[in-house]
Amino acid sequence: MKAGQLREHPLRAVQLLRKTNVRRTVLDSEAFERLFAAAEEALRPVLLVAFDTGMRKEELLALRWEQVDLEAGTIQLAPEDTKTEEGRLVVLTKRAKEALRALPSRFKKRFVFLNPKTGTRWVDIRKSFRRAVRAAGLEGLWFHDLRRSFVTRARRVGVPESVVMRMSGHRTRAVFERYNVVDTQDLRAAVHTLENLGHF
Repeated sequence: MKAGQLREHPLRAVQLLRKTNVRRTVLDSEAFERLFAAAEEALRPVLLVAFDTGMRKEELLALRWEQVDLEAGTIQLAPEDTKTEEGRLVVLTKRAKEALRALPSRFKKRFVFLNPKTGTRWVDIRKSFRRAVRAAGLEGLWFHDLRRSFVTRARRVGVPESVVMRMSGHRTRAVFERYNVVDTQDLRAAVHTLENLGHF
């Protein structure tokens, strides 16, 4: 086609197969504790902050101490720090704040999470993450599943979806819905709530 030897693409009328690429893996607290316990010490704070905030992997690995306010318990992401190019404020849980406070050399180093082998920021955590996944018996888990887990768990405990979207940095409803897993557990919980409210 590029060389001009064909007037028409021979596969133009062929329809693509319908194949869903939406993942539905959500870690509960017990599964996360297994992952956390199986992880190498340097990886643990990365996993914890990811699970408790829903931050993207690159947002975490590129995180600088100047963005972190441990007294206020917040992380300020500038537009250039995010995939959507929109800044956002991340509020830390108590345990995430303590995990960051326990990290060494926060007054000497620029980046928050350091590779213990190089002493510089993490560039690639895939190997160490895969080792933790195997050791925890969670084969098939992706790092990005931690983000989906945050979104789904936050919504399940009653945080309004508009607030969850603000927390996770999702700009559109369509993308948010790919992370907000609704399953049988949610349907049963909804019926239970309706029954308790006397609607049935």
